[in-house]
Amino acid sequence: MGKEEVKKETPAPVAPVAKVSAPEAVDEIEKKAMLPPQPVAPPVCEEGKPDVAVHEAEVKKETKDEKCEEVVNERDAELTKLETEKRLSLVTAWEDNEKTKSSNKAIKEISAINHEESKKKVALEAQIKKVEEELEKKKIETVSKMKLKLETIHKECEEKRTQAETRHKEEDAKTDELAKKYRVTGITPTKILGCFGV
Repeated sequence: MGKEEVKKETPAPVAPVAKVSAPEAVDEIEKKAMLPPQPVAPPVCEEGKPDVAVHEAEVKKETKDEKCEEVVNERDAELTKLETEKRLSLVTAWEDNEKTKSSNKAIKEISAINHEESKKKVALEAQIKKVEEELEKKKIETVSKMKLKLETIHKECEEKRTQAETRHKEEDAKTDELAKKYRVTGITPTKILGCFGV
């Protein structure tokens, strides 16, 4: 008896239920709904004549079943529609999220590029200013050196001019003395003109 009780307590093995996703179940229901209703032959009595009362009850039962099936089909169609709308709204939300991420990333990259550009511009402008200052300094130094050279040249030429004038005056004075001497003595100079010898 103990073995019989153990046997009664163990449950009978259950056949595995095939897992069907919602869209597959909807497809199966739609396929069944699309099949045309098969004509039902009226049941026959034992005497060989059709049993009208039984046939009418079966027809009513079938119409009820058809109505139930229509309600189920409508409900399944609504569920399918809701699932489609849900899926589409999730896709739209994902798309908006990805676009926002992409936009934020682009804004961040552009901001970094602008920052880098302004940083490099500032550095180059500082270098340009430094070079300009150095060039201005060199220009001032060069101009001042040239001005000093001009002054030196002017002084040298002034001294040479003064020396030339002094020499000229001395030669004129010498010529005047010789001319007086020649006049007083009555001697004719040996050279009348500097170019021609007489």
